[in-house]
Formats: sequence, structure tokens, C-alpha cells
Amino acid sequence: VIVLDILLVCEAPSNTQAVVLALITLWLFIDSVELAYRFGLYDLPFLVAYDKRRAPCDCEKPPCEQRSAAFENMVLYLSIFYMDFYFTRGFAQQVLSEKYRIQVSVDLAKTVAVHLANFDL
Repeated sequence: VIVLDILLVCEAPSNTQAVVLALITLWLFIDSVELAYRFGLYDLPFLVAYDKRRAPCDCEKPPCEQRSAAFENMVLYLSIFYMDFYFTRGFAQQVLSEKYRIQVSVDLAKTVAVHLANFDL
């Protein structure tokens, strides 16, 4: 999220922003699927064999609550992520707009000062 915010404030190309958005969305989806089905992504760095005790659905009345919690977490995380992106993008656009206005004002003041310096009384 911080990387995306930095890209927004630093005027990164929209293609870069789209790629980062897609990668983060993909990661949140994969993370939620792993939480729900435990296909081994969390265990991959440790090279731990699949353990039957961590089976995805070991409850009496399937579907297990873990799966619905994974979906709810994904929706919550994506909502927060995209709201953050929306608000940060609006803030970045306002800051860049103000930066442009200030630059135009400075350039105009410089032009006026040059013309006043050349004016003979």
C-alpha cells in the first residue's frame, strides 16, 4: 500500500500504478484462498509436509467457518486497499494541481519582475 501511495505522489505512469494494483489484488486473492483451503503456500518456505490436522474442512457442518472468514477478510482488505487508493489518488491530484498553480504564479511573477526592471522612469 505504501509503495502505491509513493507511486501516486511521485507522478508514476498510470501503467505502473495499474500493475501494482493488479499484483496486490492478486496477492490478496491468493492469500485468502490459502487461508480457506490451506494448499501449502504458507508452509512452502519451511518445506513442511502436509499435515492432516490442518485439513481445510474438519468441522461437522461444512462449509467451515474458516472459508467464509477468508472471503470476508479478502473483501475487507480489498475494500480498505481500494478506498486508500481512491483517497490517496485524490490527494495526489490536488497536490499536483496546487504545485502547477504555484509554478505558474512564480513564472508570472518572474516575468513581471523582469519587465519592471527594464521599465525606465
